[in-house]
Formats: sequence, C-alpha cells, structure tokens
Amino acid sequence: MSRIRILSEDLANRIAAGEVVERPASVVKELVENSLDAGASLVSVEAQGDGTRLIRVTDDGCGMDADDALLCLERHATSKLEDDLFAIRTFGFRGEAIPSIASVSLFTLLTRPADAELGARVEVRYGRVIKAHEIGCAAGTVVEVRNLFGNQPARRKFLKSRRTELAHIDEVVRAAALANPAVRFRLVVDGRTTLHLATADSSLTARVHRLLAGKLSRDLVRVAGQAEGVEVEGVLLAPDEDGAGRQPLRLFVNGRPVRDYALVRAVADGGRSFFLKGRRPAGVVCIRIAPHLVDVNVHPTKQEVRFRQPAQIFRLVAGAVAQALVAYQQARRQEDFGGRGKGAQTCPPGKGWRPQPFSSPPVEEPYRTEGQKETPDVSLAEPPPDSPPLPQVRPAPLEREHDTRAAGRPFVRVIGQLFDSYILCEGEDGLVVIDQHGAQERLLFEKLRREYMHGGVRRQALL
Repeated sequence: MSRIRILSEDLANRIAAGEVVERPASVVKELVENSLDAGASLVSVEAQGDGTRLIRVTDDGCGMDADDALLCLERHATSKLEDDLFAIRTFGFRGEAIPSIASVSLFTLLTRPADAELGARVEVRYGRVIKAHEIGCAAGTVVEVRNLFGNQPARRKFLKSRRTELAHIDEVVRAAALANPAVRFRLVVDGRTTLHLATADSSLTARVHRLLAGKLSRDLVRVAGQAEGVEVEGVLLAPDEDGAGRQPLRLFVNGRPVRDYALVRAVADGGRSFFLKGRRPAGVVCIRIAPHLVDVNVHPTKQEVRFRQPAQIFRLVAGAVAQALVAYQQARRQEDFGGRGKGAQTCPPGKGWRPQPFSSPPVEEPYRTEGQKETPDVSLAEPPPDSPPLPQVRPAPLEREHDTRAAGRPFVRVIGQLFDSYILCEGEDGLVVIDQHGAQERLLFEKLRREYMHGGVRRQALL
C-alpha cells in the first residue's frame, strides 16, 4: 500500500495560507494589490481590533462577474498571468491569495463590473462556500475578512500586540500610497480615519511631501538616474534633517515594495560621504525595469526579487544617490553663504574690519562724606631724598581692545564667569549671559564664512 497520499484541498489551502497570510497586514497587502491590479483609483481600508476582527477593502476597480467571483476562490486561478513568468506586469500572479485568506477566515466578496446591472455576493466560511447570489451593488469590489485565524487559534498566539499589528497595516497602506501616487487611499481604524489622501498626486515627490514632508523643515533630495532598460526615481530626506534617522527607507521595483539588502547598500554607498555616523538614508527609491530583467517569483510574499544584472543596478542606484546629494549640498551652500559677487555684502581682501582704538570711560571722583580726609595719592608722592634711584621700568604695550559702541554694537563689560561655561557681562539693559562654547562655534563659523567669501577655505588633506 502506498504511503504517499494527496492532501485535501482544505489542508493544502491552510498550508498555503501559512506562507501567504502571516498576519493581518498580509491580508491588507494582498487585497490592496488586487485593487491596484483592477485599475482602482480609490482604495479604502478598514480595520477593527488588531485586524483579526474585521478587515474590509473597498475599491472602484473593474470588478468581476458572477463566474469569476466563484472561480477566484480556486487555488492557482488568476487572470494576470499567461505563460511567461518573465513578463509579469501586475502585483499578483500566483492565484493563491484569495483562497488562502478565505480558508482561515469568514470571507465575503461583493463585486460588480461597471457594465453589469447586478453584482455578485459570495460568502465563504473557512474555505467552504456557503452562499452565492446576485445582488445590487456599486461598481467595483468589496472584500470583508472577519475572524481571521478563527480556525487556527495557535496562529493567533503568535500575533503581537494590537498596536504593533495596526502599525504593520498602516505601513502597508502607506507603502502602497507612495508607490502609486495617482491613486487615492483611505485608512480607517476602529471608525477613526488615520490616513486620508482624498486627491491624487501628479508625481512621487508630491506624494512624499504629503506623507512625510509635513513634519520636516527642509526640502527633499530628488534622485534620478537612467540606463538601458532601467530607470531610478526617488526622494530622500536631507542628511541634516533631524527626523531623517527615524524614517525608514522604502524600496520599490516596478511599484512593488521589496526588501533587498543590495539595494539598501547601494543607497547607503551613494550617501556614504554625506551622512553622519549613525544616520542612515531615509525616503523612497523606485526602480522601473523591464520585466524580463527581473524575477519576482522568488518568495510567496513577493517581497524579494532577483535582477539579471545586479551589478548594473547597484552602480546606477549608488551613482544617482551620490549625484543628487552633491546637487543638494551645492544648493544648500548657495543658500547659506550666498553667491560670490552677486549682491553679497563682503569686504574685499585686505580691506576688512579692523579693531578700533579703545577709549575708556572717564573715572569719577570717589564719594566722600563731610569731614572725611582726602587720602593722599601714594603713586604720585615724591620719594625720600636719601633713597636709591628706582630703575626705569617701561610699561608693556597694551593691546587695544575693540569698543563695541564705536562699531554700533551694544556695549558690554565682562564681570565674571560661571561654571566655566558662561560669561557674565554688564550691558546697557542689565545682565548679559553668554554661552562661551556657542560663542566660539559662532566665531569659527564667521571665520569660515569670511574665508569662503574671500576665495576659499584653508583645508588639509587626510592621509
């Protein structure tokens, strides 16, 4: 008797679900990608609890008729793939997502093509179709997933906290929104709208500005590069941006979010000379490549890809990032220091500022009470006639100090130091406290700025 047997369809679906559906965010990812493949211009995602209670994805795509609504529940049934695995232009192509999700949840599908009068409604209970009928509904598709992993309690024990699972869902929706700026997105969690992109954007830069740059203070760094069959477009956060280290680096290949260490290294290699130690590039980098030059059939989650010419992709990405950061650095230098000879108020070489002679204020006579004897001035008293002559001492020349009043600056007089860090001064309006470390940095900055304006900054090459 043969010991090898064919697994049942229900068991095979649950095994496939273990690879495709790792957590609620995986369900959202697969359903959102189906909506994008259907040509949707509006995608709405709703989640309740940690995502296992309810996930609802609504789109205005092409929809399906009643026959396709039932056929999409079969394993390896898809409309996105013919026979060539190296000509894939859609997000999905395996035909495993819908049956895998339906096998571990209470699944409901509501769909109608735009040219049909009635739509179709299909209800599935943990892999078994329990109801299918025609119904009136709006054009597009609505997918509801309730009680996720209800038939696999052990899978629920491996889920993280509610906050963590919702953060993964939010990341999936934001990644899809960044990769598809022409599509409107909406995310609702427990009845509260957390993300709403009500209008489409004309470019990746505009979408990044809406999703990321609202909390940033500087402009973004635009990355662009092109080679034969490959195009690189991206937007990076400025290296000197405070929030750059807290933002992730998102990578997309033909609109598909991917995790590729080589691409991350290429971006880091291009910005090696611009980021401080401990900071990493953050932003969005999109690669558009001919389908026959990339293999997306590597992992069931479709988050890993293989390039036919990885070295070429590495050089193109690293070069585009380096070129963009050089241009950004030049623009920042022009903004901070201004152009030479273009209205910049600078002193010509050799005719800069010179210290003015110091003029001390007149010394007032000391206050004396009535009857107080005047103290003789010992320094002007004549020496006794029998004393030896004193040696002639020439006073050392004093350095002339700059009078701030003569230069139009407020007058201050140093009166002491506090904690070896602060200089206490007496000003016209009261006490003035100067941070000596900050003042030194300011002086060095002004020195470097003057040298730059006068022709160049002195530098020393490192070994």
